[in-house]
Amino acid sequence: MKSAFALVLASLGIAIGALAAHVAIRGAEPPIPPPSATYEGEVVAGPTTTSPVGEPFAYGEIRVQDADDSEEIKGTIHWRGTFGSPNVVLHTSTGNRRIHLPPPGPRWRTLDQVAESRVVASLEGLPIVGSVDHLDRITPPYRVSALVLRAGDHLVVAKDPQTSVRVYVGTRADHVAFRAHREAGRWPLVAMLGLMAVISVFAARRVVSGTFFDDVPDDEDQPAT
Repeated sequence: MKSAFALVLASLGIAIGALAAHVAIRGAEPPIPPPSATYEGEVVAGPTTTSPVGEPFAYGEIRVQDADDSEEIKGTIHWRGTFGSPNVVLHTSTGNRRIHLPPPGPRWRTLDQVAESRVVASLEGLPIVGSVDHLDRITPPYRVSALVLRAGDHLVVAKDPQTSVRVYVGTRADHVAFRAHREAGRWPLVAMLGLMAVISVFAARRVVSGTFFDDVPDDEDQPAT
């Protein structure tokens, strides 16, 4: 039992240490590709889809999830769907260019990291989500959110489709400032993760040596009440 417990602690320490090293080397936020490796411009008007949240959109994801008391989108996601065409036209400095976008999600970076949303007591009559049958079996209220692109939105799109973050919604200058803000907390995070890793490995060593519980009194040693 002690060996298994020590193995768990040691594995946890190694994993946290590896994460600390990754953040220290790669940073808290991936670097934005240079201008030569991206397409940058505004989304050109085209076919749109009516949204249950805000104005019609060109491409994006709609979600229905539990509503909570915070402004952030944290509730369990009960349904999601992607709508519109991933083939959008960008008006760049060298003319219009058609871009094939990845699905909304981890490969998109928005400046506030939060999709636009609204809390509703009923989905009835709302575009898209009003026709999803199984949602009437969950308890309202619902949070309906949208991570979408519209005509006029500024995009920075990495030319390499394998780039971890491919789509930056907003101007390059805004994303540079956002990354600088995230990187400001990089070393405190590394220090915290490093300390957690050391504590986990040290605890594993004490378990192996049989001294982990030395400071805990036996039942017979505890004062009577």
